[in-house]
Amino acid sequence: MLKYIVVIFLCCTVALLVWLKPSGTIQVKKQSLASALSRIKGWQLTGTIPLSEKITSSLALDDYLFGTYRNGPMEVGLYIGYYLTTDKVGAAHDPLVCLPGQGWLIKQRGRGKLNPEDGSGRTLSYSTMMVERNGEQELFLYWFQAYDKAASRTFTQKLASLTNKVHGFGQDNAFVRLSCSMTGRTEQQCMQIFSEFTRDFYPAFLRYIKSGI
Repeated sequence: MLKYIVVIFLCCTVALLVWLKPSGTIQVKKQSLASALSRIKGWQLTGTIPLSEKITSSLALDDYLFGTYRNGPMEVGLYIGYYLTTDKVGAAHDPLVCLPGQGWLIKQRGRGKLNPEDGSGRTLSYSTMMVERNGEQELFLYWFQAYDKAASRTFTQKLASLTNKVHGFGQDNAFVRLSCSMTGRTEQQCMQIFSEFTRDFYPAFLRYIKSGI
């Protein structure tokens, strides 16, 4: 009982601080996400998929990137739903909400951490999901970005966003999902591809988040 009281007290305190403190910095971008990430060290963007206005509107997106990257035999799909203000934290939902409605069978879920070697010493917390549809399997690795922090759950992202706002940090937040086809690949091979891609992608992504260009 005491634990719940402490949690409620802390949440109320943070909420009060956010209400009293001016909004954090909004970094308006002059460069689109797709343009900024068209080149990632060692990886070639081989194609992008446009989203309909109905989808971008329903997700309240400020920007997005939906494409495929290749590095030799390695291929990874990348989707980023990008938001400029903390008002939109929570606009992106966990794939568990929408994938079953798209015909995907969720076979396995998990969580873990990666060291993206971005020089910050921080780890990237993520969730994974193995799905199947029409006999095809894919592995998803995804996280919720709160400025320079990566969270495996929306709840943790919201707490990080509140903390960032209290300290006057940037309000940028995003949902990031990597995908790997398991046709001809094992789960371990897909995880290795994710690790290789994240090592090169995440530092570039953080630079974009922190930039005003």
